[in-house]
Amino acid sequence: MGRKGLNLYDLGRLEEAISYFDKVLDVDSNNSAALYYKGLALDKLDIYADAIDVRNKILVLDSNNIGMMLCNALDLSIWGNMNRL
Repeated sequence: MGRKGLNLYDLGRLEEAISYFDKVLDVDSNNSAALYYKGLALDKLDIYADAIDVRNKILVLDSNNIGMMLCNALDLSIWGNMNRL
């Protein structure tokens, strides 16, 4: 995947990191690292529905990925509570 997306993520340049991860995914839609970090960046931007969609793609690739299931559950909890405010 390369370090550029990770560097952008680490620098907090999340929108740029997402754009980079999208370019990687255009070439390899099953790149689990790009999907993972895109999901993290979306979470940090409080874009929970999109983060869940991205992690669901990881779950299609690895249906036993407990970490992705737990992240989705947490996001659904946060997102659901935010929608009630």
